[in-house]
Amino acid sequence: MKPRLLHILYSGLGGHGSDFFSTITADQPNEFSHVALFAGIEPVREEYKKKCNHLNVEWNYVQKKKGLDFSYYRKVFNRMKNINPDFIILYGSGLMLPAITFKIIKTTKCKIIKRETQANHLKRPIDWFDTICALLFADRIIYLTHTYRDEIKKKFELLFNNQKVSIIPNGIDTSFFGQRPKHNPGHERTILIGMQSRLVSIKDHKTLIHAFALINETHFAGNIKLLIAGDGETLGELQQLVFQLSITDKVEFLGMLDEVELVRFLNELDIYVHASYGETMSTAILQAMACKLPIIASDVLGINNMLTDKETALLVPLEDVQSMFGAIMNLINDPYLKTQISENAYEDCVLRYSNTHSWALFKKEILLLAN
Repeated sequence: MKPRLLHILYSGLGGHGSDFFSTITADQPNEFSHVALFAGIEPVREEYKKKCNHLNVEWNYVQKKKGLDFSYYRKVFNRMKNINPDFIILYGSGLMLPAITFKIIKTTKCKIIKRETQANHLKRPIDWFDTICALLFADRIIYLTHTYRDEIKKKFELLFNNQKVSIIPNGIDTSFFGQRPKHNPGHERTILIGMQSRLVSIKDHKTLIHAFALINETHFAGNIKLLIAGDGETLGELQQLVFQLSITDKVEFLGMLDEVELVRFLNELDIYVHASYGETMSTAILQAMACKLPIIASDVLGINNMLTDKETALLVPLEDVQSMFGAIMNLINDPYLKTQISENAYEDCVLRYSNTHSWALFKKEILLLAN
């Protein structure tokens, strides 16, 4: 009988969904039985439902109320009991307690695998509590980078156990995202700059918008546009900023995109910008790399250990509007630089971040725990 893997991930927009589907797609021989439990404040994305149904993956959903919701944890625990997995794989923070409780009362052995995906310097108290629980009770902790692991080890040296820690980067289906030849920016067509992410305070959309406003004061003003994909709590604030800067006709908020729309969006761009206060390993950046896009990104933890300045991207200081403006202008005016960093980034993505590579490492950890 196939081992039963329960993947618990956030129900709304974010990198969890892409990570999950990349993982199960790479399990080509279908050696495991995969079950998805979507949990969170947001409803399950329709795209996730369709993909699960298409892949014949069983899925469940538990909705959380805003604030402290004890019934949420009880419902998650009850779903675990109904699914009765051999492995629980946690993609985010907040649900270690029901997983630990289930493991304790389950009559047969159940292993907990915790994927640490939230940037350490952006963690809330509940995220740190989850991290401590994982260090104490998880059977395996997966860190996305060595830097991330070392930060946790330094902070919790007495709790840290090297024997149950592994480094496995996120994986992406590079063949699905692919790339088509990009246009060379010029006066004959509209130059498209874009960013995709949740619209939340830990993303630095404001710097990108201010930098774009400066570009509209140059001779490129007539043929350049900024596309922002995603939705979230800062949407109204960002729309107001765009209005104040008098660039409403040049900035378009696209809302939530499904995977097909996302691929189309990325392949229409000339330049991808990821302005953020911190990441662990950004799925959005991986997708841009797989689409062979030239990337500009914030020089912050979780990005600068993934991208190399002037080799696979142009990195700019956080909240530095002038530097962001200068980087965008450099790529517009230097087609050679644009081509070099996009090709370097694509090669790096295929080499280090393919879903088949990540799944092979992940499968090895599962088999070790099973024995």
